[in-house]
Amino acid sequence: MGVGTLLAFSGGCDLGSGPPPSPDLVEAVDGTDQTATVGTPVPVAPAVRVLNKKGRPMPRREVVFSVVSGGGQLSSNFRITDKEGIARVGAWILGTTAGAQTLQALVEELPPLIFVATGTAANPATIVINGGDDQTGVVGSTLEIKPSVLIKDAYENPVGNATVAFNVTPGGGLLTQNSGVTNSSGVAEGGAWILGTTPGPYGLSASVQGLSPVDFTATGIPDVPSRVTVLIGDGQTATVGTELPLRPTLLVADRFGNLLEGVPVVFEVTAGGGAIAGSTQITGPLGVAVAGAWTVGTAAGPQALLITVPGVDPLTLTATAEAGPPASALAQGGGTQSATVGTAVPDPPRLRVEDAFGNPVSEVRVTFSPTASPDPERSPGTVDGPVATTDVGGVVSAESWTLGTIAGPYEVTAVVSGLDEPVTFYATAIADVPSALVVHEGDNQTAQFGTTVPIPPAVRIGDQYGNGVAGVPVNFAIVEGGGTLTGAQGLTDGEGVAALGSWTLGPTPGANRVWATVEGIGSVAFEAVGLTASPAAMTKVAGNGQMAPVGTQVPVPPQIRITDAGGNPVSWIPVVFSVVSGGGSLTQEVATTDSEGLATVGSWTLGTTAGSNALSASAGALPSVTFSATGIPGPPAFMWSNDGDGQGTLVNTGVPIPPSVLAQDSYGNPVHGVTVTFAVTGGGGSVTGPLATTDGKGVARVGSWILGPSPGINHLTASLSGVPDVVFEAMGMAAGGFQVDLEFMTSVDPAVGAIFQDAAARWEEIIVGDIPDYGGSLPAGGCQPVLEAGGIDDVKIYVTVMAIDGSGGVLGRAGPCYYRTIGGVFPITGIMELDEADLADMQAAGLLEDVIVHEMGHVLGFGTLWNASSNDFLVGGGTADPYFNGAAAVAAFDAAGGASRTDPKVPVENTGGAGTRDGHWRESVHNSELMTGWIEGGGGTNPLSAITIASFADMGYTVNMGAADPYVLFNPLGAPAQQPSKEMIYIKELPPPTPIPADPGGRNPGP
Repeated sequence: MGVGTLLAFSGGCDLGSGPPPSPDLVEAVDGTDQTATVGTPVPVAPAVRVLNKKGRPMPRREVVFSVVSGGGQLSSNFRITDKEGIARVGAWILGTTAGAQTLQALVEELPPLIFVATGTAANPATIVINGGDDQTGVVGSTLEIKPSVLIKDAYENPVGNATVAFNVTPGGGLLTQNSGVTNSSGVAEGGAWILGTTPGPYGLSASVQGLSPVDFTATGIPDVPSRVTVLIGDGQTATVGTELPLRPTLLVADRFGNLLEGVPVVFEVTAGGGAIAGSTQITGPLGVAVAGAWTVGTAAGPQALLITVPGVDPLTLTATAEAGPPASALAQGGGTQSATVGTAVPDPPRLRVEDAFGNPVSEVRVTFSPTASPDPERSPGTVDGPVATTDVGGVVSAESWTLGTIAGPYEVTAVVSGLDEPVTFYATAIADVPSALVVHEGDNQTAQFGTTVPIPPAVRIGDQYGNGVAGVPVNFAIVEGGGTLTGAQGLTDGEGVAALGSWTLGPTPGANRVWATVEGIGSVAFEAVGLTASPAAMTKVAGNGQMAPVGTQVPVPPQIRITDAGGNPVSWIPVVFSVVSGGGSLTQEVATTDSEGLATVGSWTLGTTAGSNALSASAGALPSVTFSATGIPGPPAFMWSNDGDGQGTLVNTGVPIPPSVLAQDSYGNPVHGVTVTFAVTGGGGSVTGPLATTDGKGVARVGSWILGPSPGINHLTASLSGVPDVVFEAMGMAAGGFQVDLEFMTSVDPAVGAIFQDAAARWEEIIVGDIPDYGGSLPAGGCQPVLEAGGIDDVKIYVTVMAIDGSGGVLGRAGPCYYRTIGGVFPITGIMELDEADLADMQAAGLLEDVIVHEMGHVLGFGTLWNASSNDFLVGGGTADPYFNGAAAVAAFDAAGGASRTDPKVPVENTGGAGTRDGHWRESVHNSELMTGWIEGGGGTNPLSAITIASFADMGYTVNMGAADPYVLFNPLGAPAQQPSKEMIYIKELPPPTPIPADPGGRNPGP
């Protein structure tokens, strides 16, 4: 009978009446062997039945229930059996500890009846790691301990039969089993954990439904070295004995490609004889090992470096050692040898190029050049294949070396690229077979008859190239005139020369002749003249000091006479005529004196350049004589515009530069003394001096050209008989084309302001042509006081009247600030900064307008833009004699009385301060002219001359020469620096500002 079904019995019999019978048996009715979750009631409340001895239910019997084990509790402990004898506990709530729990029921003195229930764990409440956490293993391997967890309920009871999910995090390897079920101890185990192939942390989570997962960690460490990868350094090339450009660099990894730190790598040179620095290296954090410097060996060729890493098959890096730069060159063949002139040497020049270690150097450029021959004036021979490169053996050869045609030593120089010293090859050219017989010396001599000539006749035997051939027999014989010879048979020497011992002329005056004969070649003749007397003097007879047009013959051919010491004529004397200077040419340059001792050149044609020509006559040892002649220009063949074309000025006024032409003959020599006619051929107007004669420079200039009355183009034609006309063009302009704008930066007395406006009007009368507007903006800076944002036509002047240094000191300064460079160099803006005290003095003296006109001229460019940009008008600045070289100003200077002054013209001031010299006309020459550095006081006048106006024309302005004041130069020849008289006032000016070229992009051509 099992627990919970036991019956309880008592002894005795039921005798009817008496005390109530005692229970005899207690049996379980319900609630035996149950299972319930801990802390919860069992499904069926335990119940007992109380029976008497006869097995009949006993009602109203007390049953006491009590928990025996497990810590549970009852809803009631005392129950009374019902009429069926049954008593049921209210509820049995199990304790919180899983496992068997017991309850007993007691009925009076009967043995207890035991109920058993099993408490099962509640739902999982906690999950903790049981094992397999924080392990370390080699990547790709299985960790030693499988991951496991412990599941408990809320009462710390292990929860069995709970399903646990095991999941690796991404990249965390893999599990052989991804789920497990807890055993009775609440433990669940996952499958084997296999790490991934990457070193580092790994993760795995275990989770039960309803609970937060727990995380396992593991660390993967790299595997042993398995792979070695060459990053750089293989297959390099370097010059022998030098370090390779890249140090070998390796990457060490395990079988999964993980980079390994701390792995020893051994480098060892195994071929080529080089060296490696730092033969053992340890890989760094990225698995990289860098070898030390790998120096290749000194022998050109392959190099090898063995790399050893523990556990990995060794590998080899290769490199190539190339020959170094050329260090030496050695002749290999074609040295000292010989060959016939004009032929190739048997062994062409050949050399080997080596580096510093003796390695052959290939691909080196070598230039073979013939550099020396017996005659520096003749060809040193030729080399075929003069430029070549060395082969793999460092050897290079010329294709051939052909010697020159002169016998003697020859050299070829081989210049090796990269080497300072060339290699020289030597050869000797030997003469070819005899082929020519020529007179060497002793021909055409003179001597007194019956005497010996000064020079024994000699011949030279040469080969086809004229080289002397030694050892050739020569025979001399008299064929005319008589006389005697010594040494008539001889052999040529090393120069190919054979000479007579002596030649004594025949017994009578006249011609003598000797033949020299060489068998197989021929003969040559020597001439000599037996004279009655020896020549002592040579004199000019005719043809000296003549004059003829260039390129033509002089009327009388020059002639000389040769006489002896007694003045008697000497015949048979050869005379050589030659041109000494002037060019030109002669015919029959050699003439022999006749019986009168006379010799005449065939003809003398002068050179083509006008001027002196000279011709000399020489005869033996006599002093030569010289004839002179003068070449004069031929008739006019050309006429050109000299200056004065393309000008412009006010209608009805004269142009600044009176036009001039240049007349030349057919050889370009200026022709003087011819008359040129100037005539107006368009636009009206008139000329003065229409007939002009060319001067010594071939220039003819019209007196003046006054333009017609209407604006537009005017034409002036210059005519000269026999040559094309020259046409000059000028533009006639109406007044008012030029505008001067004034902007007063300080308050100015109205009377003074009116004088400024009058001065501006004076310059607008002088300068009549419009110049291109400037449309851009000009920033303040330099001397410009304000930003100028708009366009300017034609110049804007900022006027400032202020206190500077009081009366009698510095007047101020004036000049351009910005200038344009379109059609000339013209100011855009400028300043006039003047001392108010000095202006008051000038106004009181009646000189203020002259001073303001003077200063305004500086703003417009006088003295300030003479050498700006493309201008080059001031010559000799800073020297003792500076001058202005504009053509118009020079013409006006001459017209004002300066024609007698030789260059240079026009003189510029060479005294005074920095604001005066090099920027004004010279006071000692120009005196009262307004643009000198002094002004005439005491009622004197200060004319603004045509010279000044013409200088503005030179600068590119269109001017009105008619606006000039009457003026004659004070001292055109330039007296010493003049001491100013008390009536002259020095205009003490500060140096003008430095002008700035404006951006050409601001140009606005205007309407």
